[in-house]
Amino acid sequence: ASRTPGIKIFMGSSTGELLVDDQDCLERIFSETSLPICAHCEDETLMQENRTKVGRIRDVTYHSRIRDNQVAVTATRRAINLALQYDHRFHVLHSGWRCVDTGWREHRLFGVGGGEDAVIFGPSSRR
Repeated sequence: ASRTPGIKIFMGSSTGELLVDDQDCLERIFSETSLPICAHCEDETLMQENRTKVGRIRDVTYHSRIRDNQVAVTATRRAINLALQYDHRFHVLHSGWRCVDTGWREHRLFGVGGGEDAVIFGPSSRR
């Protein structure tokens, strides 16, 4: 992988067959690779539960009911915990202010803002 800059993970089903939400698969990616990892963090189980609650999607306003704040926070915490566990550089794609307000600060995030991305470094990979 000498010309590969990193690994991108889609933790939500909007990406079709690119979905990676299985815990064993995620652990293998974080534990068996050395490339930086970035992820769109949405908890698939919570999204499916929200889809069931919402029912038929009538218009774009239903998007935030399916992909609510808890969907993002749950998946992001899961990924951050794996990054810390395996001392792996990790980049959260498309985080927002609401996620910061739920306690991410304890994980050494950098560049967090409204609609910005956040970068986390494992303990020994900080530079």
